[in-house]
Amino acid sequence: MRKLVDMDALTPGIARGFRARGGTVILVRDGETVSAFRDSCPHLGVDLAWNPDAYMDLENRYIQCATHGALFEPLTGECVFGPCIGDRLTPVEVVLRDGSVWIDG
Repeated sequence: MRKLVDMDALTPGIARGFRARGGTVILVRDGETVSAFRDSCPHLGVDLAWNPDAYMDLENRYIQCATHGALFEPLTGECVFGPCIGDRLTPVEVVLRDGSVWIDG
């Protein structure tokens, strides 16, 4: 297991990317829980953001694919708008321990 980040460094409701598992893992904090997803659009297989940590739409409500504008629920990864409606971001298992987010690999 390797530590990705301290929970205190995650702003609730805002997605951030971290290098892990040969790519980028997106983390979104909701209270004392964290959702984690591969940084890959299920429609095109491209990274979701053009710039580091630029994952949220303008209203900070959804994770947005910068390539074609698909919108994803930040806690479930479900696509709610765009060409991949009903599909989901690929979840990544993380462990919360000692106030930090940990991942295998």
